[in-house]
Amino acid sequence: MNPAWPRGAEVLCADAGLHFPTGVHFDGISGRLIVCDGQNGRVVSCSVDAATGSDARVLATELRWPYSVCIKEETVLVLEESGHCVRSLPSGMVVCGSPEQKLGSDLASLKRPYAMCKISDGSLLIADKDNNRILRWKPDEPTGVHLAGFGGRGFEMTQLSLPSDVCVNPLNGSVAVCDMNNHRIMEYNPDGTQPRVLAGGGPFDNGNASHQLDGPMSICFDQQGRLYVADRGNDRVQRFCQGNLQGTTIVSGLDQIHGICIDASRRVYVVESGKRRVVRFPMPPE
Repeated sequence: MNPAWPRGAEVLCADAGLHFPTGVHFDGISGRLIVCDGQNGRVVSCSVDAATGSDARVLATELRWPYSVCIKEETVLVLEESGHCVRSLPSGMVVCGSPEQKLGSDLASLKRPYAMCKISDGSLLIADKDNNRILRWKPDEPTGVHLAGFGGRGFEMTQLSLPSDVCVNPLNGSVAVCDMNNHRIMEYNPDGTQPRVLAGGGPFDNGNASHQLDGPMSICFDQQGRLYVADRGNDRVQRFCQGNLQGTTIVSGLDQIHGICIDASRRVYVVESGKRRVVRFPMPPE
């Protein structure tokens, strides 16, 4: 255990046989973690009881770099970065992207997508990384709708540069995007309008100060609308409160962090890809 971590930190999934895990989702119904086991091409369900071990259960195999996972009406959806699609489990049916797993830039295709989240109408928001855009896509529809990231890769307010995650603020429905290569978190109205910086110094201002980020990889909100950022280049997790561009470090000294999520008890789960595990931290006080 890292001595710099807060009291109560716990290592999970260390015995699950993971190899470069990526995305993570807490299933509030089963009370288990669903982990994308990236290099092994698997999706694995793991116990969150550190005392009993991972009790790993394989949900899918032979995937092409699974990067993100979510649950829609009790169905597990997994996003394949190298498969350029979203699949439904356990059927394996492609529900977003090319059924032939071909990359592309039209609205019927994806190109090395990194993350997705479910929104209230059942649609998915997809961080279509190499197309530098966010799509809103209703599973089983032939095409998505271009929501954010226009004009190709860039650093203007209307552009994105390798977006790596997307999620929705539960308080107001705004859309947050992890604009990885611009070292910032962007925020949009639910319809994709009015882009503004939610966190991070922005292009050419990456660093480790409280207001800065360095290659942020993943984001999530708690029920109070506070933003949590897996700040990969700084090996830390930053928390940003509403309307405050100065972040607070809640944990540091991590190793190749990737996915992040929060459970109903406000415990933070972070994937350490380099250590092939998930670490859980209690929520620190304000």
